[in-house]
Amino acid sequence: MNVPIFVFKTFGFGVGAGNVGYYMENFATYDTYGTTDVHNWWLEILGNYGIAIFVGYVLFYGYLLVNLYKARHFLTSSFQRMSCEAFLVALVAFPISSLSSSSILGILPQWMFFGFALAFLNTLRRQMGATIAQPRRTPALSSQPQ
Repeated sequence: MNVPIFVFKTFGFGVGAGNVGYYMENFATYDTYGTTDVHNWWLEILGNYGIAIFVGYVLFYGYLLVNLYKARHFLTSSFQRMSCEAFLVALVAFPISSLSSSSILGILPQWMFFGFALAFLNTLRRQMGATIAQPRRTPALSSQPQ
């Protein structure tokens, strides 16, 4: 409950990158019983970076979820479909698993995962765009009248 108070007191801007632990230790409204870590990834982002960055992060996360879900229905390759489903399962599981953890910011595989998911979507967009932009030629349409 301390993090929303910090965000309110900083007019929605957050306490600054990495400072939520310091604020928990020195300026907590509610007693933390010596615990200075937030132990919640979502609240850590909100407390450190403020409402604007938090909303941007949630929108980015939603963008990944929605676009991977939409792309899943158009995939014909089993490898692409399995990759897409793996990304979706990981994105669905992450919010639940990150409720008890803090300091995910420094874990490189998390950011690599987001990069791979974006690269996967970009590759699909390019492949689908190339397929749509260049329609298949049928013999009836490609033959010239004599």
